[in-house]
Amino acid sequence: MIPRHLKVLVIVDSYPPHHLGGYELRCKDIVEGMQKRGHEILVLTTRCPQPCRERHDDQEYTRRILHKKSISKSAYQRVLREWIDAGIVALDIRRFSPDLIALYHIGDLSNEILPLIHNIGKPTILDDGGLASIHAIKILRKKFPVNIIDANRYSNWTRPITLLSRAILSYLATGTIELKNIESPNWPSNLHVCFNSRYSFEYACSRGVPQAKGRIIYSGIDESTFSFREKPSPALSVHIITPGRICPEKGTIDSVLLAEELDRRGIRTTLTIIGPQDQDKEYATQIQQAIQSNDLAGCIKLFPIVSQQELIEHYHVANICFFPSRQRVGFSRVPLEAMATGCIVLTYGHESSREIIDSWKTGIIIPEGDIVGAADAVQRLINEPAIYSAIVHSARKMIEKHFTMQRYIDEIEEYWCSIVTEAKKGHEARKLVTCENVSSAGKE
Repeated sequence: MIPRHLKVLVIVDSYPPHHLGGYELRCKDIVEGMQKRGHEILVLTTRCPQPCRERHDDQEYTRRILHKKSISKSAYQRVLREWIDAGIVALDIRRFSPDLIALYHIGDLSNEILPLIHNIGKPTILDDGGLASIHAIKILRKKFPVNIIDANRYSNWTRPITLLSRAILSYLATGTIELKNIESPNWPSNLHVCFNSRYSFEYACSRGVPQAKGRIIYSGIDESTFSFREKPSPALSVHIITPGRICPEKGTIDSVLLAEELDRRGIRTTLTIIGPQDQDKEYATQIQQAIQSNDLAGCIKLFPIVSQQELIEHYHVANICFFPSRQRVGFSRVPLEAMATGCIVLTYGHESSREIIDSWKTGIIIPEGDIVGAADAVQRLINEPAIYSAIVHSARKMIEKHFTMQRYIDEIEEYWCSIVTEAKKGHEARKLVTCENVSSAGKE
């Protein structure tokens, strides 16, 4: 039975509009989807970049107050900010009194958030979009999370300080002091993990995450927003789109190499690359040099981060989405968006695209780095327009059947509620045992 009303504290780095990529946008989709169903959400996220010219329409339920570890000016400033931010989280837990805590993209947030949640025992979901659970294991198994400084050298005072600080944080969050073993190798009983791919789930389990604490929920998209548009087959014009972060793990430069190979074969091609170029400036420079050296400036267009509507318009123009990611973990929604809008996805199969695509039926999977194979696939689509049409329509039907936003929020809601229900049953059982023990002691 689904509770009618949940109170959920969401802790996330870089909540939109200051997002780094699709992960934070997915978090926003979940928050808004759950709010529409009557659940109360409080979002605790990092501070706005300075100066901030963005307008925020979510101030009633979003607190932009946390710090990023990566921008601390010194180790001591980072330690201080980590304890301050953990204190902010503790106070918000006490003030808001959530039924559930949901953690998203916390790698650059305070290391003391996870030990705090472990101490207070509040039911918590960690969203693993790649390696979050592996990061959690490292944090929870550290003897001294304060060991940005040399903890072994100063262990005589770092341990007492750590214990004292955690006792204070526990009191701020609950009004009581309870300290779990901070060096325990065991996974916290109150920490559950939501994976968005089977690969990530199996990888995390192989590194120590209990299988019973994990669940796989594939992401979804709003199929009405990412509307389908029929386009001419590549026989008339090849238009390729490659959206995503511009960095080595996303393999962006391979799209330039594909354009160069198609040009060498005499196939007229337009390539659109969309993504922030300031996250890895050296790699972005390499891409620019590859474009210039292959004399492709006239057929390749580069865009920074664009709005969702602008992205959809780019999808509607393209007939092929090349997804050359080399990042094995996680689940990118780029293939879902492309398939929904009528693009054929050409992929190496990473970021779980292999788990959702049936090659040459709902997309095309090729070996990693096989640019010649990618060009061969494009050439086949040009020569056999019936195959192109069949893949495009099959992909859209698959999205409508298995990867809608409604299905996704349904599963998230059911999962969140099941964890809260399970926690409440456990709490009632413990209360009953305590009462029986007290009663037995009284009789004696």
